[in-house]
Amino acid sequence: MNPMGCLFLFAEQATPTTSINRTVGVIVWVGLIVFSIAFFVLSWTRLGNAKPLIKCLTLSVFAHVLLAIFFYGTQMLGLEMDLGGNQPVTISLITESELDDTAPVEERVQPKLDEEYPEELPDSPAELVEPSEEIPNVVETVEPAEELPPVNEMPEQQVDQPTVAEPEITQKIESETIEVQESEEAEVVEEDSGIDVEPDVIESAEEIVGESPVVPVESDAPPSVDARIEQVAAIEGQLEAIETVEPVPARDPMVRLDGKQIPKQYQARFNHSATEEIRGAAFGATLETEAAVRAGIEWLVKTQHENGRWDASEFGAGVDREVDGQRRGATGANADTGISGLALLALMGDGNTHLTGQYRITVQHGLEYLLGQQGSDGNLSGAASLFARMYCHAMATIAVCEAYALTGDKRLRGFAERAIGFTIRSQDKQTGGWRYQPADAGDMSQFGWQVLALRSAQQAGMTVPQKTKELMVKFLASCNTGTRGGLAAYRPGFGATRTMTAESLTCRIWLDAHRSVEQVEEASEYIVLQLPSQSRPDLYYWYYGSLSMRQLGGPAWESWSGALKRVVPVIQLADGSWPTDTKWGGYGGKVYSTAMAVLCLESFYRYQ
Repeated sequence: MNPMGCLFLFAEQATPTTSINRTVGVIVWVGLIVFSIAFFVLSWTRLGNAKPLIKCLTLSVFAHVLLAIFFYGTQMLGLEMDLGGNQPVTISLITESELDDTAPVEERVQPKLDEEYPEELPDSPAELVEPSEEIPNVVETVEPAEELPPVNEMPEQQVDQPTVAEPEITQKIESETIEVQESEEAEVVEEDSGIDVEPDVIESAEEIVGESPVVPVESDAPPSVDARIEQVAAIEGQLEAIETVEPVPARDPMVRLDGKQIPKQYQARFNHSATEEIRGAAFGATLETEAAVRAGIEWLVKTQHENGRWDASEFGAGVDREVDGQRRGATGANADTGISGLALLALMGDGNTHLTGQYRITVQHGLEYLLGQQGSDGNLSGAASLFARMYCHAMATIAVCEAYALTGDKRLRGFAERAIGFTIRSQDKQTGGWRYQPADAGDMSQFGWQVLALRSAQQAGMTVPQKTKELMVKFLASCNTGTRGGLAAYRPGFGATRTMTAESLTCRIWLDAHRSVEQVEEASEYIVLQLPSQSRPDLYYWYYGSLSMRQLGGPAWESWSGALKRVVPVIQLADGSWPTDTKWGGYGGKVYSTAMAVLCLESFYRYQ
């Protein structure tokens, strides 16, 4: 076995030691003996013939008392039983060589996505990994959780970067100033550039510099003036030669690790056209919207924890404000995987991946957190409560699948497949929808997020079963309402709402179903009647309104985007975040509000 090629799921749990209660054990043992003797005496002698019902009832009460004493105790009949503790289980992805049970927990190293790469990179990105074969039906290819993709199968593209607390990743080449002094020899010093340099460039630079042409003076006398002039001329010639070496460009974000172009749908977020001052200007983006996006991204980067997650409760999640007359308790307080997924989507919408971009390290750590939270069944909901569980799974799944689609990083493939497998298995096979638990009859709010997850999986090259698609179309039709069938309700039989209509329209477009001209017109006309406004901020509605209107384009998008540009930057706080006093902000907290607002403003170029 190659120890560097194997991964293990290593779980550590602090469990308190259980004390032995001998008194309880003695009582249970004695009671069990008495019960057994009484049972056999009454069964095999005449004593059981008189008033058998009363005697049976007495034995039953006695047995229940024994059971109560048994469960009150801390061990099973004198045998030690570890009842476990309340400490959380920490999942670490570690290599076999690092599995040292004798070392303290804090000294065990968790490998990151940028570790164990080969020291040298091939010349072409296509040589980094073998081209991915066609991925079969995800239900048939979901592997057990313990078979994780080896970390060391991915060649190294990263270099040392600043920590999350120092998000600015500067890539520049510094050269040390060469000074020729009368009492010292001249020397060419090459500084660490801070970016990747191909091996052939390093070698050619060494060949240019070569050995120092300065001949050491055997005597203690200083060198002559002519000798010093020759030394200066030689060094200047070397510096001119070094300056002619072309700098190695950073990895092209449009090219994946398998040498293929990223999906066309995502390319606009990386495009900076020479004819446009800013990205997405052709679709309405402005300097103000981009400044708001930049400030929001920087706030998200600063608030990420060292373990890669964004803490929902730390920033106000779980506050019940009785939205639409419904009380949901502390829903959202433990929705860390969901809001972390949204934060990652906002970062990736700005052109960052775990391989490229200014905030590459932030994306990398966020993905590592999500992967560490995945259950053996593929579930990415983490510790979320009932109402938030499937939302969190979907949001995290979109992030993982989108990262895989943008980079072709095959280390993400197994995690993405397992997550999508859980999504497919959770679909209600009768209605075709999703809700709070697997196989629940669906609702449109939950349905939209699962459609986005499956759409991202398809963009990454994964196959969605035809039966799953047919069921999705069935559920979409069941929520149709309106005179032309273009509006949508939260659940079948309910009245139409603008939020559900915007979410349904997004699904209609991406599923290419129930999108006749009449239906689309009815939906878009209904949506633009309630444009983004400061009087009633609803980032959830604005997010799906932006997705659907941007795909439609035309006058509807112009009206919507005009309001979006006026309102969203204005309600941004001075620190770059967005407040929690939006419609659903109490449940999701400030990270939710900020990520959703950034995603709305990225709609000018996030999907093309």
